Amino acid sequence: TPLSRQAVHKMLKKTLMALGFDVDKTLHSFRRGVISNLLESGHRIESVAKVSGHSNINTTKGYLVREEKIEDNPLLSLKFKG
Repeated sequence: TPLSRQAVHKMLKKTLMALGFDVDKTLHSFRRGVISNLLESGHRIESVAKVSGHSNINTTKGYLVREEKIEDNPLLSLKFKG
């Protein structure tokens, strides 16, 4: 059976705690990080929008603004290959 959003959230918190990371992170903060990394790595915004499920690239552009500095959160320094 598919995992519920709440079950995934609990797994995320448990994993973050075990790794010693900030447990205040959410699934959406990881989504933001992945989208930002894809855009900053030079992937085409149209492709990132499609993968992200955004019908409008302006929504995707909004993810490019970082709320944290990369050096403040090691999870944001991960690079993703397209």
